[in-house]
Amino acid sequence: QSVTTVYFNGCTSLKEITLPLSVREIEDNAFFDCTSLTQLTFHEGIEKIGDDAFRNCGLHEVKLPKSLRSIGKRAFMESKVEEVTIDGKIDCIPDEVFSGCDLLRKVTIMDGSVNSLQECVFAGCTALRSVYIGEGVSAIGGFCFSDCTELTFVTLPASLRRMDMGIFNHCVSLQRIDIPYEVSSLGDLTFRGCSKLKNITLPASVNTIGMNAFQDCVSLENVVLNGEYLNIKDNAFLGCKALKKLECLMDSVKTPGGPYEYICFEDIVFSQAKLLVRERLLEQYKADKGWGKFKSIGVLRDNPVMRTIPLNIQEGGSVWFQGKEYSSGTAMLHFNKGENTLLRIIPEKYQQGIVIQRIKDRADKLLYMGLEAEVDINDLPMLSTIIINFRPEEGIITIKQVEEGCIHLKAELIHDYLLGVKTADGWRVHSVSMDGDDVTDRLTTFFRGTG
Repeated sequence: QSVTTVYFNGCTSLKEITLPLSVREIEDNAFFDCTSLTQLTFHEGIEKIGDDAFRNCGLHEVKLPKSLRSIGKRAFMESKVEEVTIDGKIDCIPDEVFSGCDLLRKVTIMDGSVNSLQECVFAGCTALRSVYIGEGVSAIGGFCFSDCTELTFVTLPASLRRMDMGIFNHCVSLQRIDIPYEVSSLGDLTFRGCSKLKNITLPASVNTIGMNAFQDCVSLENVVLNGEYLNIKDNAFLGCKALKKLECLMDSVKTPGGPYEYICFEDIVFSQAKLLVRERLLEQYKADKGWGKFKSIGVLRDNPVMRTIPLNIQEGGSVWFQGKEYSSGTAMLHFNKGENTLLRIIPEKYQQGIVIQRIKDRADKLLYMGLEAEVDINDLPMLSTIIINFRPEEGIITIKQVEEGCIHLKAELIHDYLLGVKTADGWRVHSVSMDGDDVTDRLTTFFRGTG
């Protein structure tokens, strides 16, 4: 327990090691090239993992503790890790930490543990299928998930503000993505080569689509664009030959394409794709040199007032909306104003639901707290985000003493409690009842000393 520093760089036969609690920091290169090391527990108390600390290592599972405050570049790069759970209070996950981990299948970043992901953190993780990014992450760096060819869906947090260049570049299995409401722009090459992506809805907060953002999304059929103003840069939809419907809910018309006057819809079959716009802007779209290339330009059906409300749910229950169930993670709720807009909140046993409305640049507002209920979101402002937390239900335990009244204890029903009873000299506990039923035989009694 006096050991504070460990260093086994290049010990290729090392299979297992137990770190003493006195180790707070794992230094740079400490287990680099320990290719046979499969078992190591990151105990609570470890605060720092250095650069290349476990690069090309044999660890199968990595669970980073709540005590962690810093992790170095390439810390687990090219290792054999299959599952990763990240906890702690970490400002950022730096470049290439898990890059090239070709056996990695599942990643979980716990809520409140990380502020940002930098470049190429999971790039080239070709077996990666499941990713949950918890609340608190505000930025995802360039090419973070590039070439994750098995990735089908990612849960992005409502806290996300920035999506940099090429985040999902060449994620050829990606089928669905929900863009959180606070994201203001999509970087260049964001979804380039996502060949199975069929539908995309951009929230009103997005004001810029970067160059080649959806290039070669050859299965992309339906696109919904929201907001008051949207800048679509050069070649943003280059090669999207399957596009069938483009809904423009913007409140103004801007010619698509950047300063080089390359058309952003190059390779689109304009005779096949239908452009739907607001009725009052129809003639402006037809006259525009970019939008006017669409052969079919129509008015949005019944000119609906389309709404998009981001939903962020923590574990502990589920939410039903328009016949679809949502569990922990984030989602985008799309509906026309006036439709059935009731959120049904269903906490798990011993849990209660808390529904919070978050409005950009304003304080949070509590909409509901309690057991199963329905909450109407029809009249919420456009910039709202719905946050649903679940926490243990609070109850009151009443302890009745025969001659001296009652004692009330406030308790969370999900936890176990130990009630200590001290008898007077010469007396013992005769019986215990709960709600009128004798439960003496069902109790476990702990005797301490002579009490």
